[in-house]
Amino acid sequence: MKSAVDYFRPEPRVSTMASVFAAAPKERIPSGWDFAGLLGKDVKIVPKRLQSYCFAHLQPIDVDLLTVAGATAFADRRVRRRSVAWARGLAVSVPVYECRRWSATPVRESLEEFLSYATGDDWSIEFRSRDSTADRPLQLPLVPNIDSPPESVLAYSAGLDSFAQLQHMRRAGGDMPFLITAEHDRSSRGQVAETTRDARHEIHSAAIPITFSHEKHAEETYRTRTFLFLAAAAVAARLTKARNIVIAENGQGSLGPVLVTLGREHPYRATYPGLTFRFRAFLAQLWGDAPPAIVHPRLWQTKGEVLALLASEGLLGNWRQTRSCSRRMKRVKGSEAPPACGLCGNCLLRRLSVTAGWPGPGAVKHGSDCYTDGDSKGTVGVAGAPKSTGLIGSTVAWSAEMTDPAAVTAKAARPCWATHACTCGFAAAPVSIAITPVTKYFHALFSGVPLVPTILSVP
Repeated sequence: MKSAVDYFRPEPRVSTMASVFAAAPKERIPSGWDFAGLLGKDVKIVPKRLQSYCFAHLQPIDVDLLTVAGATAFADRRVRRRSVAWARGLAVSVPVYECRRWSATPVRESLEEFLSYATGDDWSIEFRSRDSTADRPLQLPLVPNIDSPPESVLAYSAGLDSFAQLQHMRRAGGDMPFLITAEHDRSSRGQVAETTRDARHEIHSAAIPITFSHEKHAEETYRTRTFLFLAAAAVAARLTKARNIVIAENGQGSLGPVLVTLGREHPYRATYPGLTFRFRAFLAQLWGDAPPAIVHPRLWQTKGEVLALLASEGLLGNWRQTRSCSRRMKRVKGSEAPPACGLCGNCLLRRLSVTAGWPGPGAVKHGSDCYTDGDSKGTVGVAGAPKSTGLIGSTVAWSAEMTDPAAVTAKAARPCWATHACTCGFAAAPVSIAITPVTKYFHALFSGVPLVPTILSVP
């Protein structure tokens, strides 16, 4: 039992210390490591997913980047966080072909800074030489399927934002982007195919060439997921000579989770410009030349505004096939499960965005309907009037109130409401401070990069 003094003692910043050894195929795993993962079994790197669509063979440094991304993601998901503190101390040993380049202090330190900024952990990465004669990822035949090099590489999740960005790029004409997709199972492959059906003759795509053998992992936060996307996009851009990597996430998803954190969690920075800025700085150290620009064209729009713009320009297409749910219902509950749970933050944001951005029908089937299904204490009407004080009812009613101009105007002077309007995007017009100097200031403060709405790329 804790004494009164214990409650006033500072909590440790790092709760867990662990070492993880990523072993190359046929490599012996030494003793003394807390965890070990075998490349080709626990972590599978499939370079041909990218190589078969591009003009050039993957170079050893490209395979190394995918390997490092896979190994750090394996460590991130293998070591569980403890309740006493969010941060972990992770020491990871990774085999690479270009060991001298990776071991250079500027490269290693910029990588560790990027990972720490993304996950909130203390990373220590060790590199060791990998025998190139034991593997054959670089000897695959070249299959040039692209007629002309693309201008951009688009990280495509088959969600509403990336679908909207693809639609706008198609309408703009010119070279179509090369898509980097997340296709982990049959359901996600089908979703990517369905949402790109109208453009299948215009685009080329490749799945992230990194997979894991285990479905369940000790740690569920998975903050290194964005590293997999960025690493695959960077390699694709390098091979196709694309000048830009496009991050389609709207401002709510990019800025909101950083400004409004949850409990003691590290800020969620998956598509935050400060994170992509650090990733680009790491690439510059690794490659020794200017990496492609990373652009955020929807940074100053909410999800509702993205959908409204699609509707106004006649680009809705088959947007109903996009999915925003973070729980992957069919994979967890089986093929008969609805495509979205209806209760996670992504589902709630999508429902509110559809209501605010486009009043027509089109919501996907949800496992729970936050507008008509109640929690244990009651129900909520479609108009948002609460019939209970339960969590779902209060959340919907509060959010609906923020979309009412009169309510927003009356409460605009209160800092908490202004912050909510700024970070969650429910302020339609009266206090639309998503593009005012206040938000620019906070954005510059958190990312270290003074962006303004007219600047779409991080220098």
